[in-house]
Amino acid sequence: MSSRLVFCDRRPRSRHVTSRTLLLGLVLAPVLIEPIVAQVSHTFSPPELSGLEGRGYSPYLGAYPNMRWQTVDGDHLGKGLTIKELAFRLDDRSYNATSGMGRRFAKVSIRMADGDHATFGNDFNSNQKSAPTLVFTQAVSWPTFSGSPLLRPARWGGLTDSYRFPFSRSWSTTGKRGILSDFAFSGGSLANLATWTDTTFRGYYFDSYGSPVTSVTGSYRPIPPIRLHNNSLGVTGRCNDSAFGQVPDGSYGRLFATAYGPASSKVAWRNHLILYSMSRYTAPQAPVIHAWCVSNDPTGVDLATGCNRLHILGPGLFFTYAAQPRSVDPTGLCVSPFSVVPWFPGLASARLTMQAGWADSVTGQLSLTQACEVETPPSMPSGVTPKRVMLMQHGSTLVGPIGDYAYNLGMRYGH
Repeated sequence: MSSRLVFCDRRPRSRHVTSRTLLLGLVLAPVLIEPIVAQVSHTFSPPELSGLEGRGYSPYLGAYPNMRWQTVDGDHLGKGLTIKELAFRLDDRSYNATSGMGRRFAKVSIRMADGDHATFGNDFNSNQKSAPTLVFTQAVSWPTFSGSPLLRPARWGGLTDSYRFPFSRSWSTTGKRGILSDFAFSGGSLANLATWTDTTFRGYYFDSYGSPVTSVTGSYRPIPPIRLHNNSLGVTGRCNDSAFGQVPDGSYGRLFATAYGPASSKVAWRNHLILYSMSRYTAPQAPVIHAWCVSNDPTGVDLATGCNRLHILGPGLFFTYAAQPRSVDPTGLCVSPFSVVPWFPGLASARLTMQAGWADSVTGQLSLTQACEVETPPSMPSGVTPKRVMLMQHGSTLVGPIGDYAYNLGMRYGH
């Protein structure tokens, strides 16, 4: 393998400024924006849900007409808070009459107390490490929901605050112990008036954090968006190497980026960004150049290849490899070695563009693959399991303690 630092293109680049419509925002502003007068700050459980859709869901809270649900949160130790409300949000999914059935509870009571994540057990009273404070008690209705939430992630509390619980009195924690929330539901009925007993599960799907993440893959987009092939409009030459005959598939390149966190099973890759590129349908068993550049030109420069234009732009690296023979891979696959880069903040959401070039095996003409832009992950995954445990009872059935995300929905504390 050889590499060298180059400038893929030095031409001045025009910048196109686009405007986003304000109409939707003006229509939804009264619904989607928290009232300014509230002046409430927010803390999230777990913290990663502040701006990201959770990777899992939890359907158990409010899944029975009469139930008790107690959870302790140990992710905010050392933080003194005076909590004034709790809120949940819908999971991002397409709802139907089963998964989105509305319900009403004659009374929902919430008590707050200190808790201990490490010693949380199967006794509701013993889990309360301080005298519980009744902070909410009233009838609650959750609407029937159909289709997908308007926003991703959905709005905390829902569009009409159905999943928001403002406290009648605030509750304070010094941060020396975990935050214990204790919910009691009674007198539940379904919106469709179907029979609902204490042994009949009817889940309502709230967002949750999912399993611990050990790696995060970046996102990529091809340039041009639709891969050109030999019969595409405007193509005057070949979009793959001549060795492939009448195979219609056009050549293409891809650049991949994956961040591996501290809990990754690949020890040598922990806290590193892994980059590699690949190409297909170039000249088999012949040199192919993989170029990685810091920017791109979506329109591209016509180099008279008869197919793809040059889309890479700015400083970058050129790597020379050999594509595999067709006897080994029928597409002439070429994959670069892994580049293992120690993670630092400047790598977050960085964009790189890859494009491959080669000399046609029959004509010797310069040929270019479809290009690809990759955006690296926005952060390194922590791989840490949130310190959440719950205990639930419906009828005579006791469930827990369980730390699995499916039983512990995402929460937002208002303070």
